[in-house]
Parts: sequence; C-alpha cells; structure tokens
Amino acid sequence: MKNKKAMLFVVLVVIAILALPVANLIFKPQPSVALSSTASGDFVTVAKILDAKCAMCHTEGETLPFYASLPIASGVIQADIESGLDHLDLASSLSSEQGQGLSEPALAMIEYTINEDRMPPTPFLAMHWDGALSSSEKKTILDWVAKVREETHRSGNAADEFANEPVQPLPAEHGQDPVIAALGDKMFHEVRLSGDNTLSCASCHGLDKGGTDQAQFSTG
Repeated sequence: MKNKKAMLFVVLVVIAILALPVANLIFKPQPSVALSSTASGDFVTVAKILDAKCAMCHTEGETLPFYASLPIASGVIQADIESGLDHLDLASSLSSEQGQGLSEPALAMIEYTINEDRMPPTPFLAMHWDGALSSSEKKTILDWVAKVREETHRSGNAADEFANEPVQPLPAEHGQDPVIAALGDKMFHEVRLSGDNTLSCASCHGLDKGGTDQAQFSTG
C-alpha cells in the first residue's frame, strides 16, 4: 500500500512538473509590445524571432505566462526579467522600424550571445521547449547584425575580411579643426594642469600604449 502511495506521489509530481512547459506550448502568451508590429524591411523577420524567443525577458511590459504571479515562480521570473533588461532592452534600443537603432556594443552583445549559445538560458528552455533558436534563426539574426554594422557602424578603414568585426579602426580623418587638435595635443601633455606640475594626461595614458598604462591595477 505504501509503495502504491509513493508511486502515485511520484507520478503526480512528474505530472505537475510537466504541466507548466506543456501549458506554455498550448497557451502561448502573445507579445504585448511586439517589435514585429512596427518593423519593416529586412528587420521584419528578425523582429518576429526576437518577439518569439527574446522579448519576454528583454522587453519591458511583456505578457507573462499565467504562473508568473504564483509564489516562488514570481520572484524567479521577475529577477530574470530585471537581469535581461539590464543587459539589453530591445524595445528601447531598436529606435527605428528597420532595427538600426542598436549601438555597436548592443550588436556585439547579440552576436556574441548567439555565437556562444548563451541565450535563451537553460532554465528558460526547461519551461519553454520551443524557445531555442534554430540554426536558420541564428543565421537570420547574425546576417542582420552584419548588415546593420555595415550600414551604420563600419569605419571604412578595415580590410574586407575584417569588415564585420565589432571593433573598427578609427577613421584617419574626422573633419577636425587642426588648430583645436594642436591645442588638445598640447593640453594632453601639459604638466602644469596637475597639482604639483609633474603629471600630464600622457603620464598615465600614453598614446603609444593605446591610452592606458597596461597595468592590471591602478598605481594612483
């Protein structure tokens, strides 16, 4: 009798555990702040993927699963959303209908996350069995990242094989005023700007070292 009760208890626990992810497949909440509703051009397909796979934690005000208000689950889900929004808020970052409002750091973050299979996280996939990005979806997003980078962030000074790198060479010309540039160079090396007339900006930020002292810790 005890074995039957124990087995029944185990079966009920398994059913309860499986009920939530199965419910997510059947009663899928629709995005309340759909990126795809205002998207156009090449961004339409990308926006649909982001709506389906990313928006729940990376867009404020999204419709959550029915169990999001339950004890324990509520705290876990809200913590995930806050963490997701801290890293990247898609709705506020994508300022244009073509999705070209993203900064280079945001593009690099999306690119790295997809290349390294960092998102969606495992706990999310445990509850959302259809939440993983397919190979074709990854390619679609990465192709879009490369296109946006080409159109809005490429400096034009990199060789073709490095054209899609997140860090681009600085332009040789900025349209700067040579007089102001000369003044800036003089001030950068001027020790009289320090309290004891011994240090300049260049003392710690040598341009021959990329503007840093390359030390692990500050020496003051």
